[in-house]
Amino acid sequence: MASPLFPTDNEFKDWWLAIFLWAFGSSLIVHFIAGIVASYQMRGKPFAFYIPILFVLYGALTITLSSSISSVVIVSVYKTSLFSLSRTEMVVWGIGQTAGVILTSLFHFYPTL
Repeated sequence: MASPLFPTDNEFKDWWLAIFLWAFGSSLIVHFIAGIVASYQMRGKPFAFYIPILFVLYGALTITLSSSISSVVIVSVYKTSLFSLSRTEMVVWGIGQTAGVILTSLFHFYPTL
């Protein structure tokens, strides 16, 4: 039996779900760690307990919207070009989307704003 993270079928929805779940899971982990760091830095404040919850909710919302669209584009390119998508590539594309979001948020190009 195949898991959603490593599909054995060659169908669009299975590939999309695998890439999306890898992006979603890795983003939640990153936002949870960021929330823990933020609550540690704000210890002693009355609302520091809620910071990790807000970080995870924000991460879940943003990655759900952005990753669902970009996963569709990635899988569409693979399907249209008749390439096969391996399990390793699904993991790389999923975690790579999270890495792209992190790099984009860290390196703002202020002169272009």
